[in-house]
Amino acid sequence: MREDVVNYEKRGITITVREAKTEDATTLGRLRATLDGETDHFDRVYGEDV
Repeated sequence: MREDVVNYEKRGITITVREAKTEDATTLGRLRATLDGETDHFDRVYGEDV
C-alpha cells in the first residue's frame, strides 16, 4: 500500500487525501449514513440499498 498523502488548502480549510485503509471503513460508513440522510442522491440511485 502506498503512503502518499496530498494536502489541499483553500480559504483556510485543509483537506488531506490519502489511500483508504481497512480501519477507515467504520468512519466512512457513518459519513455515508449521514449524507444519505440529507439527500436521496448521494452516490446511488434512489431506493438502492447496500
